[in-house]
Amino acid sequence: MELVQRIKDAEQQARQMIEQAKKEAAELLEKAAVEEDQMRRRAQQQRKERMAAALAEAEQSGRAQVESLLKEGQKQIDALRQKAAGRMEECIRVILSHLPQ
Repeated sequence: MELVQRIKDAEQQARQMIEQAKKEAAELLEKAAVEEDQMRRRAQQQRKERMAAALAEAEQSGRAQVESLLKEGQKQIDALRQKAAGRMEECIRVILSHLPQ
């Protein structure tokens, strides 16, 4: 009788241990899912921040390049105007010298 009771007690303890292990496994799984979700959100936020920083840097760089190109273009325009102005004066003199007075 005593042996049968011990076996029943051992079986009961085994069931309790299995139930406790299942409960702990479910808790660990839930905790892991929450942590994974948090990590995913942090990674997504970091990606957004990096993309925003890269975009801001690209915009700033683009503006600087545009300003540089505008300045260079204006310099070329001014140089061409000066060159053309000097040639126009010479052309006008030549034309006026050929006109009857």
